[in-house]
Amino acid sequence: MFFFAINESALHILINYFYNNNFVLYLFRKLMYMGRFNKIHWALFCIIVFLVSRIVMLYQYNLAKDILSHSHLNFFSAMCKWDCKWYITIIKDGYDSAIRTTGPKIWRGLANWAFFPLYPYTVKSVAYITSLPPVMVGILLNQLFIFLALLIFYKYLSLFVDDDNSRFGVVLLAFSPFSIYFATLYTEALFLLLSLSGFYFMRINKPVVSAICGGLLSATRPVGIMYSLAYFLYYGLRKKLNLKILICCAVTTLGLLLYMLYLQLHAGEALFNLLCILPGVLTGTMMSEGRFCGTLFTLYFGLTLLARKSTSLKISLVFLFFLFYISYFLYWLVHAIFLI
Repeated sequence: MFFFAINESALHILINYFYNNNFVLYLFRKLMYMGRFNKIHWALFCIIVFLVSRIVMLYQYNLAKDILSHSHLNFFSAMCKWDCKWYITIIKDGYDSAIRTTGPKIWRGLANWAFFPLYPYTVKSVAYITSLPPVMVGILLNQLFIFLALLIFYKYLSLFVDDDNSRFGVVLLAFSPFSIYFATLYTEALFLLLSLSGFYFMRINKPVVSAICGGLLSATRPVGIMYSLAYFLYYGLRKKLNLKILICCAVTTLGLLLYMLYLQLHAGEALFNLLCILPGVLTGTMMSEGRFCGTLFTLYFGLTLLARKSTSLKISLVFLFFLFYISYFLYWLVHAIFLI
């Protein structure tokens, strides 16, 4: 392979040169701190970081496809696997009215009730308007969601840290190793955007907007209902509870409540359906818990705070993130089970 064709001694000399001359440190400082008093606008910075991360994403996909899979599928088709197939069933045919007894063997005894409606029906609506394939629409929408999430994340971080660290956090999120889930028909990008927006508007004391974000969040994934508890505790402990706040608390649960009402009317077994959508951690298998945790904004928020005073830690995190950002596409194409 090309990488192993590089002369080992020449590579060793190159690494030593970069290390001894603090090249990585110099490059990082140029990227993150260049023009301290004359920086580009933060929004433009987010745009540039987003575009670079998406270009790298496409490049690494093409590289992985050529080296590993030699697949002739386009990017959109190759990225649709596992839960993506379930979302397609909702987009095309709606929710099952009963447990499946026919179709692929692996799906028998199951139903698509575990997948909440906001994301698939958003994709379905846009696909209907644009006449584009649902998978393409879903992936493109996810890129929009991630871009908006980068903007909100910068604003959220700026409430706690300075401009430099806020930009660093944006870089971490843009090059997250778990970006693989933002490049397929999954809910992670929408969930990230809505949770970030909810907490940001909560912090700047916009309770109504924050509650609406919470309601949409609870219609995106089952764990979205937990936002209502955070909302109640925040306003209960820091603000004075009143009728408006209590109504807003109720709004944060509407997504789940309306979905359960729909399932009760559609399938007639709301309690059973609720049990079917409990997070995977309760099964004891920890299935999908990696992506559930890795796509939460709190991870990147915590890492930003942890590294805010350490340049060396920032360099290490960026290096590790970029390494895994690239490698996860290789694992995805070879169907690595731990990515499910």
